[in-house]
Amino acid sequence: MFFCQTVSSDSLTRLFNDANFNCVNTKGDSLLGIELSNKYISLDSTSAMAFNNRGVAYQRCHKYPQAFNDFKKSISLDKNGFQPYYNMGLAYYEIGKYQTAVNYFDSALVLNPSHVRSYYFKANSISKLGDNQKAIKYFNKSIELDSKHYKSYKDRGITYSLLKNYKLAIIDFDTAISINSVDYEIYALKAMTLIQMNQISKAIFELDKVQKLTTNPLVDYVYGVAYLTKNDKISACKYLKKAADKKIVEAERILKEYCK
Repeated sequence: MFFCQTVSSDSLTRLFNDANFNCVNTKGDSLLGIELSNKYISLDSTSAMAFNNRGVAYQRCHKYPQAFNDFKKSISLDKNGFQPYYNMGLAYYEIGKYQTAVNYFDSALVLNPSHVRSYYFKANSISKLGDNQKAIKYFNKSIELDSKHYKSYKDRGITYSLLKNYKLAIIDFDTAISINSVDYEIYALKAMTLIQMNQISKAIFELDKVQKLTTNPLVDYVYGVAYLTKNDKISACKYLKKAADKKIVEAERILKEYCK
């Protein structure tokens, strides 16, 4: 058991800080984070940090009502802390309440105008709401603040692709790859964009770079689409079946239609 003896407030703070990164990684660690926060709160019920961090742990366990309550309590204890506003926005984003998420990200940005992830998730929320052109504006802001935030390039590339601005999408995917070459999903996204540009051979070349390095089902799916576009039904069905076996719904649909 993590708490096997009486712990002072100072030492508990150090313990919490040490465990804070772990409490968001897995369900088990999130439960430990809840237990740790409960202990902290029992010693100091006015700690905005403790309520915020317990909210994060609840969020990672998908216990959203409890998370919302803790984030609100954290805000009531410290109205100048941006983190619970951001975390509230992130939780609403996760459950598909995108406009509410935007509102909380805006509140976080009032308190911390340089918070990259608030701009990043605000952009994604706006994209989910269907305004991709506006979303680009906030991806631009997150990149302006952190030119190495590869996820902003990756998701701005997706947004450009949705806007059919394929050349800018390719530039963003290439930039994302240059920053993080082991996020193999980016290669699949770039390949899908190349297919939209009718550059099938280039798309397959991109996928070939990572085929042996990943089991990401999106790679198999895009291979299937590429070969389907080339009228290579045997190869297409082989990859679509792999993707369908990994629960890619669109692969299952195409498989039923074309690979009977």
